[in-house]
Amino acid sequence: MKKRSILITLAILAFVIGSVLQGCVSKRKYDEVVQEFARLKVDSTYGAYDLSKVEYEKDAVIYELKDTLLAKARRLDSLELILDRQQARVNKTYKIMDKISRPGLEVTAVEGRVRLNINDNILFQSNSDAVTDPGKVVIKEISGALQEVDEAFEVWVIGHTDSRPYYSENQSNWQLSTNRALSVVDLLIEHDVEPRDLVAAGRSKFDPVATNRTIEGRKMNRRTEIVLVPTTASY
Repeated sequence: MKKRSILITLAILAFVIGSVLQGCVSKRKYDEVVQEFARLKVDSTYGAYDLSKVEYEKDAVIYELKDTLLAKARRLDSLELILDRQQARVNKTYKIMDKISRPGLEVTAVEGRVRLNINDNILFQSNSDAVTDPGKVVIKEISGALQEVDEAFEVWVIGHTDSRPYYSENQSNWQLSTNRALSVVDLLIEHDVEPRDLVAAGRSKFDPVATNRTIEGRKMNRRTEIVLVPTTASY
């Protein structure tokens, strides 16, 4: 922009000087040329100012973006550290719980949680929410393992049924699944698991892991889950 302005100015000056030397420029024409020269000079000054303003604003935006990206990077590093710590705790807890090994009981570590899936044939008789004697042995063993865990976890006990209707004394699959979870919670408390860490819930038939169209599928759906969920205190 400056180069263009200088060239125009030089051209005008050359014209004026040449005209004066030739003696053919009127006073009016001379004044017009001087005014045009002054206008171009002002435009050039404002143009330079506008360019500086744009450059300043661009730099400000760049610095702001850099600060935002740095903040996000620090946040990401922090979240990754939390996830790494949580996964380490889950892995440690999984090793403790995985010692409980028997047919019909599966221990997995999924999405930052340790999950014990217990087939109801181990814990309950058909259409009953009372834990069997063999089931009580299993719950006692689970309670001992839970007390070896030195991390902060909530212990969710979740009862599940298959899709077949269950009605006994006006109760439904909702009551059966919830009552079975409560029976397990009572035994965990009896074996010194901290009550404030326990959560009991029933899911009825609405969270199947297999088809309800086959005997084997319904057997898999009738289960009790004990899920260890890390709390914020463990971060």
